Amino acid sequence: RMVEFISAFVAGMLCFFTPCVFPVAIGFFGAISGINSKQIFSHNKKIHHKLEITTLLFVLGFSTAFSILGAGVFYVSDMFAKYADYINITAGIIVIIFGLHILRIIDLKFLDKDEHFNYRKIHSGYFGAFAIGFLFAIGWSPCIGPILASILAMAITKESALKASALLFTFSLGLGIPFIVISFFGNKAYSYFRHHSGFVKYSQKMIGLMLVGLGFYLILTVF
Repeated sequence: RMVEFISAFVAGMLCFFTPCVFPVAIGFFGAISGINSKQIFSHNKKIHHKLEITTLLFVLGFSTAFSILGAGVFYVSDMFAKYADYINITAGIIVIIFGLHILRIIDLKFLDKDEHFNYRKIHSGYFGAFAIGFLFAIGWSPCIGPILASILAMAITKESALKASALLFTFSLGLGIPFIVISFFGNKAYSYFRHHSGFVKYSQKMIGLMLVGLGFYLILTVF
């Protein structure tokens, strides 16, 4: 069902522009590359190249973690495959609830829990960039948590672990592309996003509405 993959990609991209991620993006670039904020957007080719490579590894890190998570929830749900229709309906209800939470129509405080890792304890560099990305996926922010949980709910309705993993990878790709674009195009890209990000304050509402629609879609596929 292509609509789920498209929605996962869009949700991932919108996640980047949420108040929990976009304002601290520069901090992530510094943490993964070991380059200070003043040097990040310098015209030094050596620095620029290092930033590009470490950003790609950072994105690969959280993409790997999310993909493993997608396959994991599928294997758990696969034990109850004979209840596929009920799983679809349950997943749809869960996605609707998470969408309503993002819209702040209901308040699920446990989804706002924010787990932080001390990234400074990890040495910056190529392996460190991958490790920080992997830990970023585990200690997601309150903005990403409900969205990720919704994508995982959709993953359990997939026909195979590969498709479930691919759905989470698609979400990761959406989240990772803005990081990659900024690392390759530097200050121009970041400035563009900053000056054309009036929709940042609406990003969570857009995600919430999309998830509510997806939830109903999952339920209706049963009938």
